[in-house]
Amino acid sequence: MQPLISLTALLLLSTSLTSLTSLAADRSLVTERMKERMQQHIQMMDSNGDGQISHDEYLANAEKQFKRMDRDGDGQISPEERAQLHEQMMQHRGEHTP
Repeated sequence: MQPLISLTALLLLSTSLTSLTSLAADRSLVTERMKERMQQHIQMMDSNGDGQISHDEYLANAEKQFKRMDRDGDGQISPEERAQLHEQMMQHRGEHTP
């Protein structure tokens, strides 16, 4: 009976280690993608290409983001608009999950 328990424990440990290795690889890939997206976002905000984000560049980007979020153009981001954006982000995230 003891060898069967040991074999079962070994199989469970092996499966757990394989799952952890896969999870670590997935997290590494997600982290790398996040870094790439952040770098792209920074480059987009740096409109004059000097490698720095000025206050004016930051505010210009914030204005673009606000306009994108204010879908009906009324100068306010409603709960419905936030819900739509959240849904859009979740769909986009699902399309890019490793």
